Amino acid sequence: MEVTEIDGIPVTTVSRTLLDLAATFNHSRLSNALAQAERLRIVSLDHLLETLELGKGRPGIRRFRRLIEDRNPNHAETRSDFESEFLEFCDRFRLPQPLVNTHVLGYEVDFLWPAGKLIVETDGFAFHNQFSNFVGDRERDLDLMSHGFDVARVTYRSLNSNPGVIAERLKILLRRDPNGRVTLPAP
Repeated sequence: MEVTEIDGIPVTTVSRTLLDLAATFNHSRLSNALAQAERLRIVSLDHLLETLELGKGRPGIRRFRRLIEDRNPNHAETRSDFESEFLEFCDRFRLPQPLVNTHVLGYEVDFLWPAGKLIVETDGFAFHNQFSNFVGDRERDLDLMSHGFDVARVTYRSLNSNPGVIAERLKILLRRDPNGRVTLPAP
């Protein structure tokens, strides 16, 4: 079903709208739209697959198929476009997929690699421009670090201007053993 009604007005379904957007949006923008729809729980994989079947021959169908194939369920757990971009960054630089917006010691953290005891916080200026948020974050980081977690704060600017450097630093942190020594991969 590609059309539904809201207050008596016929509208296309979310999955059909995504197919229509696939004709003009680039992959990153389309992925962010899908992630937002999944966060809001207004689209499902079943709906996407049904639209894929019904949409054969429509403009954007190839990009829509790729969207479904590349779909990362973790994106549904993100709370911002920046968090979604960070997951795409992890894919691009072959970092293991972290847990998203999960809890550690009573704190909600943006990203967690439990085995490496690594937490990444994606810091956007809009939230962190208030002094109380800034101070609270530092107190929380200190508490988490005192329990053996590494906490890395990544800004939008650094992720986009130095992605390779950020990726290498995170890979080093993920290779550290509990005593802080870096374990190198086997040749």
